Amino acid sequence: MAEKSFRKSVLIVPNRLYPYYLLMKMIVEIGDKEKALVNAQIVLTKEPKVQSTAIKEMRQEARRMMNEETTNEAGAEAACGLCPARRSSFTK
Repeated sequence: MAEKSFRKSVLIVPNRLYPYYLLMKMIVEIGDKEKALVNAQIVLTKEPKVQSTAIKEMRQEARRMMNEETTNEAGAEAACGLCPARRSSFTK
């Protein structure tokens, strides 16, 4: 229900960054990494009408979330023995 409301707010004001940011945060909370990364990318690339401190803070949080996700994925791969160096030996 909440996701539907945030998506509706994105449709109502598609030129605003804040609804995308709130949608990203909500998706992070429910744990959907794929959708969270997609929305973080939108927050980072969407051109705001006016640059502000709030925009900078939203983008910093989006970058931090993306970095955490990539760090977590790399750690999980290494932990299970599937780091890129070992993975290549399995594909031969």
